[in-house]
Amino acid sequence: MTQSKSNTQSGAALILAMLIFTVCAALLVATQKFYSIFYQKTANAIIREQAYEYLLGAEELAALALMLDARKDSTLEQPRDDLREFWAQATMPYTLDEGGVLFGSIEDLSGRFNLNHLAHNSISQAGVKKFSSPQEQFIRLLQCVTSPPLSVSQAIEVTEAIGDWIDADDEPRSSGAEDMWYGGQQPPYRAANRSMASVSELRLVRHITPQLYEQLLPLVTVWPRKPGLINIHTIAQPLFRTFNGDGNLDPLSEEDARVLITERRDVGFNDVDSMLENPIFHGKSVSELKSFLGTSTKYFRFSANVELQSLEMDMYSILERSGQRVGTLSRASIPL
Repeated sequence: MTQSKSNTQSGAALILAMLIFTVCAALLVATQKFYSIFYQKTANAIIREQAYEYLLGAEELAALALMLDARKDSTLEQPRDDLREFWAQATMPYTLDEGGVLFGSIEDLSGRFNLNHLAHNSISQAGVKKFSSPQEQFIRLLQCVTSPPLSVSQAIEVTEAIGDWIDADDEPRSSGAEDMWYGGQQPPYRAANRSMASVSELRLVRHITPQLYEQLLPLVTVWPRKPGLINIHTIAQPLFRTFNGDGNLDPLSEEDARVLITERRDVGFNDVDSMLENPIFHGKSVSELKSFLGTSTKYFRFSANVELQSLEMDMYSILERSGQRVGTLSRASIPL
């Protein structure tokens, strides 16, 4: 009987030992899994931080390039910003020590149409609606970039809807939209009634389709909040087509735009007046248009992309140049 009791106790001890071993093994597996996840998260955080530091370093180099350009321009009798300057040149990808790649480019935001120009209301004279020069330009631009092209009436609808989104009042324009329209959407939302803070806001505006948004994206900006002059030395060909006579809502022809692009590339414009001396503008009233054109800029967008190990990161920075100083106004991971 003593032998049987001893065997029973030994069996129980063995079962208990096996149970403890099983629990310990389970704890070790769980602990290993936890530390594996923790290690991977830590490694990813370190890589993200390193990638972001590379992007910030690239931004500093961009600011330095703009400061050097300002220093050079200060020695010129007629300083200007154009596509021949070194900050505007295409850059080669930079290989990182860790095997990654860094890309970066600088763009003159005055070479784009500033959407915040559209806040002003159109007025009626003798029963005829009169638009401001920027509104006329944007109506022409909408007819140039869309395929199939928007009609004049459709372009006016888009222009007035953007104007309603930006202006401070709640009164919808004849073809625009305010809170009453946006409140009826699913989900409902409200008009911003302030200057646009990001081009991405366009996607919320009435009449803006995904296709139209993608077509406008490389040609428009919202910086600065108080719009300045459009730089004739850096604009893309579609914006040249917006330079028609005051009151004319039709864009210039593609051939006229090519002529202006060729003249800018081969000869260059000394100033706004020299561009408007081109025979294309003979007989056109461009006095109001002229007041919105310039030859330099204070605002630039720096776009950077870094690929590091399995991570890819984008950064967009708005840089303001004042004299020979350059400051960062905003940074984001999406186009500003």
